[in-house]
Amino acid sequence: MTGVLAYLRKVRISHFAAKLYPAVVALAVWELGVRISSIRADLLPPPSRVILELWQSRSLLQPAAALTFAAVTAGLGAAAAAGLALGILLAERNRWNSLPGILKIPLLALAPLLLAWFGWEFAPRVVLAFLVALVTITTGTIEGLCSVPRAMQRFLDAASGNRVVARLRVELRAALPTFFRSLRRAAGYSFAAVMAIEFAGAEGGLGHLALEAASKHNMPLLFASLTAMGVFFLLLQLLIKGIERLLTGGRMEFYAASVGSGTVIDLDKLPVKSGEFFSVVSGAGTVRADSSAARVPCEPALPGWLTVMENILLPCRLDGRNRDEGYDRARWLMESFGLSGLEKLRPDSLTPEQAQRVCICRALILSPPLLVMEDPFRILDSVARERLAADLELLWMNSRFTVLLVTGHIEEAVRLSDRVAVWSPSGNEAAEIIDVVIPRPRRMDSGTMPAVMECCSRVRILLRARGLLQ
Repeated sequence: MTGVLAYLRKVRISHFAAKLYPAVVALAVWELGVRISSIRADLLPPPSRVILELWQSRSLLQPAAALTFAAVTAGLGAAAAAGLALGILLAERNRWNSLPGILKIPLLALAPLLLAWFGWEFAPRVVLAFLVALVTITTGTIEGLCSVPRAMQRFLDAASGNRVVARLRVELRAALPTFFRSLRRAAGYSFAAVMAIEFAGAEGGLGHLALEAASKHNMPLLFASLTAMGVFFLLLQLLIKGIERLLTGGRMEFYAASVGSGTVIDLDKLPVKSGEFFSVVSGAGTVRADSSAARVPCEPALPGWLTVMENILLPCRLDGRNRDEGYDRARWLMESFGLSGLEKLRPDSLTPEQAQRVCICRALILSPPLLVMEDPFRILDSVARERLAADLELLWMNSRFTVLLVTGHIEEAVRLSDRVAVWSPSGNEAAEIIDVVIPRPRRMDSGTMPAVMECCSRVRILLRARGLLQ
């Protein structure tokens, strides 16, 4: 609760002033209009009279507000828990299409039925508040879970394996912004549902008090009840926003660049040797491999709420390992790959090149038997590509991990690889494999360029022979 209060204190006064200015002007016009006109105060009381009534009738307003607040928060809280669980279940089972039919049910029309079943006390308010909020929260949860970038989903599937709970922890964290947006909408629905029950005749509550005041033509008490409703709803929204801020810290998005996918390449049809750098020249492709392979896709999807170091160590968490187990290797990878000093930065502070470097380090943190790179430099400019390719080659020379690179960039494949395969989409196989016998490191200078260009020419001839290049 202290975190929520701290958030509320941090909101700038000027922000509130800008929001309240139109309301203050309207209240001033209202007050002045009533006082200088012939409108009777018992028909349209001025704001000053309403404020006085709020104080004088506090013995009536306080228990009524408490009852309404308890009903709304109980129903909304139960709907939040149930909607979150139901959203996870439907998202996991891909049963999203089962929800739209539920949305067509006129739930507010159930108010008389609930009154007949549960009487005129507390229960029908809670039940209706729960029902009208449930569908909205469930929908928001599913939308949030489905918003996780495709590249991140593939990474989580590979890194977490059968550890569904570990994967869901990351996906749910990403779904929280959408969940809280739906929760704020649902709060409005729950509040309206409780008011409907109270206006329909339920005993107690702000709605019942306003109804009684209207029946007795007590306009000051009616306006005081309506004002209490507005204040209550505003506080409820601020409370939800504060809880969201406390849980998310304002950093819930993924850092991701979305690009299309192309050919599906079956790893079983590629003779990749242990410790070699093997490339497949194709369009943007997705490699079909088992879960032991680590992936670096062309989309640098990084959870925005984690620091650079925490992102690199994420596979350790998903694998159920102690965080300290991979810390030394993470430090070494960062130092070897140009990320020193960035440990505490968030992904939104990184350049696309730095973000992709983090993705490569994250993929290597558990020393996988195979590193699959699916066109990892595609979103980078030519200078960043050249720099990242050079550093990747040095990192590979120091560690000799097994790499399968899928790319449509011929020079890049030749420059990095021990062998290059030309993929034939029609036959779904490697049409021919070329050995790249060029000393490393292969800088694109006068000493290396002729040999690289010769290999590139051989690759282009093969691509033209299969109609893949004009």
